[in-house]
Amino acid sequence: MLLTTERYDGLAVRVLTSEDAEDFKHLRLEALAMERGAYLADALHDFELSACQWKDRCRDGGRIRVLGLSFGTSSQLIGITGFQPCPSDSSGRTALFRGTYVQRPFRGLGYGHLLNKCRYAMAQQFFSQATVVHGVNNAAAIAITRSLGGVLVDTISDVWTDGKTATGNVYRVPLCVWSQ
Repeated sequence: MLLTTERYDGLAVRVLTSEDAEDFKHLRLEALAMERGAYLADALHDFELSACQWKDRCRDGGRIRVLGLSFGTSSQLIGITGFQPCPSDSSGRTALFRGTYVQRPFRGLGYGHLLNKCRYAMAQQFFSQATVVHGVNNAAAIAITRSLGGVLVDTISDVWTDGKTATGNVYRVPLCVWSQ
């Protein structure tokens, strides 16, 4: 499925499929290696996933989606993001937003905002709100989340991918923001 926007002519945000698994794996592992401390430590198990598990992550799973950003019809990904049902919400109404990443040469151009806006719009089909956790020093991610209606609801202390225990901000995002 291709998501489009007039503002970012020439870019494509699309739902990744199992055929995109190798490209997704490459970009996800790059994100974990390049942005040490930006992700919770449980993401480190990604380095041990099999090819089959990477394909499973990218299959069109309805309420579990991985989105990719590329130029036009190119398959080379420059950004990724995703969502899934939040495990702590038994009602099933809350999405857990996962790991947005844009390669460094493409930062500061609004592409992270574009990815998140598309993720919010797609998640609306399945959920009424979302939860996202950012490290307290991740200013870019916090700014994007706040600009799309995110409200700080909690702080947590957890281990991050750099091996350090640090504080994270938990944001709740109403998904009605982009229903226009």
